[in-house]
Amino acid sequence: MQRITGIGCVIVLLAAVSPVRAEDDAKLRAIITKAIKVHGGADKLTKLKGSITKTKGTFYGLGDGIEYTQTISIQLPNRIRVDVDAPNFKFVQVFNGDKGWHKFGDNTTDMTKEQVTEAKEQMQAATITHLAVLTDKAYKLSALGETKVGDRAAVGVRVEREGHRPVSLFFDKDNSLLLKTETRGKDTMADGKEFTAESLYSDHKKVDGLMVPYKIEVKRDGKKFVESEVTEVKFSEKLDDSVFAKP
Repeated sequence: MQRITGIGCVIVLLAAVSPVRAEDDAKLRAIITKAIKVHGGADKLTKLKGSITKTKGTFYGLGDGIEYTQTISIQLPNRIRVDVDAPNFKFVQVFNGDKGWHKFGDNTTDMTKEQVTEAKEQMQAATITHLAVLTDKAYKLSALGETKVGDRAAVGVRVEREGHRPVSLFFDKDNSLLLKTETRGKDTMADGKEFTAESLYSDHKKVDGLMVPYKIEVKRDGKKFVESEVTEVKFSEKLDDSVFAKP
C-alpha cells in the first residue's frame, strides 16, 4: 500500500509539472517563430540554403591585428568553403559532408578525423543560426532569460540536439533580430584547446528577402578574435558542387 501511494504521488507531481514545461516550451517556440519571420520567413530560409558572402576585416588571433579579405561559400547543412587573403598569406578551407581539406599556398592537405568532427560541429552551429531548422522538435529549447547584448535588451534561448554541442542564441527583445550566438569550439589547427566562441551581430540589412548582419565580431574566451564587415552577399537555393571540390 505504501508503494502504491508513492507512485501515486509521483504521478500527481508529474501532472503538476508537465503543463508548466509545456507552457515554457510554447513560449520558447513563439520566440523562435517570431525570429524566423523577422529574418525572412520559414519558406525563404528553407529555400535559400546556399550563400556566398564576401567580407573584409581584422584578425587578432596572433596578437596584433592583421587585415584580410574573405569569401565564405556555404551550402547548408554540411558544406562550406572559406577563402582568406591576407598580406603574405593565402588560405583555403573546404568541408564537404564527411571530408575536408586545408590549402596553404600551393600545398593541400586532408583534414584529420578531429578536424572533420570540429567542422561538423561548426556546420551544425551555422545551421542553427540560420534558424529554419528550429521548428523541428529534434532541437530542444531551454530558456536563458533576459540579458544585454551591447546596449540592447535581449532574450536567450539554448538549443540542443543529440550528438552535438549546445548553441545559445540571443535575440533582440524588441525586434527579434539575432544579436549573438555562443557555443564551445576547439582549435584543431593549433594547440587543440577548447574555448568559448561568441559571435556578435549588428547592422542588419535585407538581402534577397533575408536579414543579414553586416558587422560581425567574434570572441574567444572573451577576447577579441575577429572583426569583420560584409561587403557583398548573395543567396541561392544551391551552389555548384565544384565550389566544394578539393582545392
